[in-house]
Amino acid sequence: MEEPTKLFTASSLLMASLFAYSASVQLNDPDWYFWFPLYAFASVVNLLMNNTSYKSKTIRKIAKLDLGLGTFLFLKVVIEDYLINSAKNPNKPAKEKKVKEVAARYVDYGMAMLVGMSYGIPIVFLAFIKEEDVTMR
Repeated sequence: MEEPTKLFTASSLLMASLFAYSASVQLNDPDWYFWFPLYAFASVVNLLMNNTSYKSKTIRKIAKLDLGLGTFLFLKVVIEDYLINSAKNPNKPAKEKKVKEVAARYVDYGMAMLVGMSYGIPIVFLAFIKEEDVTMR
């Protein structure tokens, strides 16, 4: 495995510090026990990426665990949001949509696409691209 570039090292350290900060601010949430490990594992993966003495299998296992946890939490949030919205408006007719609601729907779709791409790219790299195919330059 080649030595990581300075840009890669700086980016990994920046992301590791951002994930560590995100983990620390989750401690006051009611469901911190879900979110803290997600951000902590992401921070650890970014820190381990800089240390070439760790085998990439260890990093990949932690990254896959973190991706699974992130997918679970994404589905948890989507299901909770659906249940809360359906409980608030059980009899709302479908034809009573206002311009504001339509615009909000497009924003939601954009956010969903962004989240989907954010999860899709790591899934492609972790699940389908072999380690030999990726070289750091």
